Amino acid sequence: MKITINTNYKSMIKQFIFVFLAVLVTSLINGQEKIEKNGVTINSSQIRCTSLQNGTDNMYISLKVHNSNNYPVSIQFDKKMWYDGACVNCESNSDEYKVTLTLAANQTIEGFCDKKDYQLLIFHSMPSGLTTTKLTDFKIENLLVTPMK
Repeated sequence: MKITINTNYKSMIKQFIFVFLAVLVTSLINGQEKIEKNGVTINSSQIRCTSLQNGTDNMYISLKVHNSNNYPVSIQFDKKMWYDGACVNCESNSDEYKVTLTLAANQTIEGFCDKKDYQLLIFHSMPSGLTTTKLTDFKIENLLVTPMK
């Protein structure tokens, strides 16, 4: 007995597989998408930073930090990053991977391409292909939120 599949079904199956893989890859790229603690929320999104002046074209994970409290807070956390499946700083205590911020009541800050302070950006990749290294996962750890007086 021969089973034939209508070409419309084949197309639908291909589209389903494509969407499934796209969602899977997106979740791997974005690592933790949201964490919350003591009125502070950290979200992540992927951004592309292109500078003709510097000759760079890079993808980053931008961290957006929001203080929903009605008082200022001091925030500290560590960024752990995996490139091509290997954690590059899991054993490191370097200040390079530590973030310390002060946020006013109800303030939001986030990483942007034009900022000189890159502590809210995590390098993802270079679309131009200068390197094949890619971020495969990241985690925000040891989040500490301290109310300020």
